[in-house]
Amino acid sequence: MTKFQKSLLILLLMGLFGLVYTTIKPSFAKSNMPDEGSAVGFTEQFYQRYMQALARNDFDQIKPDHLQQYLTPSLVELLTKSENSKEGLDEDYFIKAQDYLDDWVTHIQAREMKATQNSADVSVTLGENEPQQLEVHLKAHNHRWCINSVKISRAK
Repeated sequence: MTKFQKSLLILLLMGLFGLVYTTIKPSFAKSNMPDEGSAVGFTEQFYQRYMQALARNDFDQIKPDHLQQYLTPSLVELLTKSENSKEGLDEDYFIKAQDYLDDWVTHIQAREMKATQNSADVSVTLGENEPQQLEVHLKAHNHRWCINSVKISRAK
C-alpha cells in the first residue's frame, strides 16, 4: 500500500467516524433529558390521576410522599413542611382551591406555553363551566419531567 493510499484510507476512516459520531451523539445527549413534547402529556396525566384520587376521597394518594415521582424534591419538601405546620394548607396546592367542581375531574386540558430541554411551562384548564386556569412549571429531574410549581393563571 502506497503512502498516498494510506493517507486516503485514514481520511476516509476519519470522515466515517465523524459521520457516525455526529449522527449518534445528539441522540445520546437528548436521551439524558425528557422529550420536550412529553411535558404536556405528563402534566395532563398527572392531573387526571390527581383529580380522580380527589373524587374518590383517596387522600393517601395525594400526599407529597406518594407524589414524589411526579414532583421535584424541593416541591415535596415545601408541601411536606406546609402540611405539617400549625397553619396547614388553606387550599389544595395543585388545583389552587379549597374544593373542586365535578367537571374539573372529567375535563382536563393541557397545552404547552414554553419549553426548553430542562424546563417547561404548561397551561392547565380544569373544567368547562367555571374553569380553573393554572400554570404548571416543570423541571427535568432524573431524566423525566417533575412539577416544580403551580400557580393560578392570570391570563384568561
